[in-house]
Amino acid sequence: MYIVLLQYTHMTPVSRYKLDPDNEAKVLEVFLSELSRITNNIELKSLISLLLSESEKIMLAKRMAAYVMIEQNIADSHISQSLHLTRITVARLRLNYWLQKERGDPVVKIIQNPKLSEILKPLFTKFLKYAIPASIGIIPGRPRVY
Repeated sequence: MYIVLLQYTHMTPVSRYKLDPDNEAKVLEVFLSELSRITNNIELKSLISLLLSESEKIMLAKRMAAYVMIEQNIADSHISQSLHLTRITVARLRLNYWLQKERGDPVVKIIQNPKLSEILKPLFTKFLKYAIPASIGIIPGRPRVY
């Protein structure tokens, strides 16, 4: 039990000293090569659990969700509220996504995957419950003044 608890609360620190550019490129190439090789979901989860802390996994998942919501043309304010990100962060992610889209980057096809949209549908539904009344001037949760 204690070992499992340690796994989720502590991540081994990585050296703050930078690698020389050649070694950095080699390490990154090996990492990406191994990551692209994995086709088994269990292996991928195991590798991600080994490499990333819980907060890093959540951060990456929130970024992915934000990109999917950006692709769905959800407003920055809703993305910010739903995922607990600052509006500046969402704006930066939106700009980055637009740039990737303009370049025709393959990552755009991943973000446009209908399965991702289906998984995030509850967030979209929450947005629509707010957006539809707001479009006619009624802001949910705010008392009406006549």
